[in-house]
Amino acid sequence: MSTTLHAPDEPTAQAARWRERVVDGESLSSVISGDDGITDWAWHRWRAIEADGVSRADLNKVLEQSSRELWLWLVGERTWSQAIGTVLGRLSRRT
Repeated sequence: MSTTLHAPDEPTAQAARWRERVVDGESLSSVISGDDGITDWAWHRWRAIEADGVSRADLNKVLEQSSRELWLWLVGERTWSQAIGTVLGRLSRRT
């Protein structure tokens, strides 16, 4: 990957909403890939990866593959840096 990605600041307000959606019965997959989900949030911050051939669908796949870490972050069992580090590692291996 020629684009250097940095971990964005933790989306604490969004995380609370995403966690509530799952607790209310929505699937984690839907929270990741649905409207106002984690993929939308990440794509707006990392759109530069498109120049490296990584599409929004590719990003969504990486986030889905990282769903366990993302869930553990949402419920407070992992830090943001641990969860996003997993995503960044998978993105860098994808390109």
